[in-house]
Amino acid sequence: MLFLLTGGVQTGKTRWLEQLIAELADDGVESQGVVAPGVWCQREGEEVPGERPLGSGQGEYEKLGIDNVLLPGGERLPFARRRDLARQEGTFDPASQSAAAQLAWEISDDAIARVNAHLDALGCSSEEDPPLEHNFLAVEKGTNVSRETLWQDQVVASAAMESAMDFSADCATKLASECATKPAADCATMLAAECATKPAADCATKPTAGSIVDFSPASSGSPEVPNALGAREEGAAENGVRPALLVVDELGRLELEHGRGLTSALDLIGRGATARFPHALVVVRAWLRDGVEARFADAWGGTFAIEPGDAARDAVRAAFSLAPFIDKKYH
Repeated sequence: MLFLLTGGVQTGKTRWLEQLIAELADDGVESQGVVAPGVWCQREGEEVPGERPLGSGQGEYEKLGIDNVLLPGGERLPFARRRDLARQEGTFDPASQSAAAQLAWEISDDAIARVNAHLDALGCSSEEDPPLEHNFLAVEKGTNVSRETLWQDQVVASAAMESAMDFSADCATKLASECATKPAADCATMLAAECATKPAADCATKPTAGSIVDFSPASSGSPEVPNALGAREEGAAENGVRPALLVVDELGRLELEHGRGLTSALDLIGRGATARFPHALVVVRAWLRDGVEARFADAWGGTFAIEPGDAARDAVRAAFSLAPFIDKKYH
């Protein structure tokens, strides 16, 4: 599931996200990626109405900049400075990516490179992860195909892409011995022949009840496609891959309109759900959300928009099969 965390300016999106990350960690779910807390100070002296610098925020606190915290290690680095302050301090670079995009923030190209390197490392650590099932099936929306056909195709394609996802002993053994020296297409052919003589239960774990991905419009009458997400998470855990939440705070104009900035985040999210990252949470301004949905919905089998609050927290927890959060301070 791809969660899109939206909300107005200065509504506590990052503070809420940091709390969610801590709560998930307490329950054994690690978050990996980047979170972007603001750098604030209390306003001083009298202000002239209407003369607050662009990006400085509202209320009694003034926003000076943005840091990036790299997850899960916690490395913190200065990421962005308000442009008017960067000019005053002599750190504004007219050749920077952010200056070229005419952003209100001066973002260091060196900082961008550091965050991209971190995200690349996360991508390398998960590059052997198989995409989850909605990436295996090239099903045109509206096509009326049988549930059994889709499930059998999913079994063969999933097995061909990854041997570590707890297929039956026979299929897994053959994959390990044969597929190491063969192209994926040959593996798929071999596994098709192998699994054709066995029940589907022997070739892959059955999907969990009530978990579905609908590849067709509701009006088409086509069957819903089984989603083996829960079963594949179990198989991943058994094979040493602990599912984590991929966090990207945030995607903005620099990435979505200019193709610059955190390009490694775009690449990582574009892979869709994997055994390591079955779910992702991306912070994005509400007016940019449609662009994110258009770009990534197919890879993730849809998106789920959330705003800071208890309902959003419970939705993310439910994705990892965790019970709703109970604040121990009040219970």
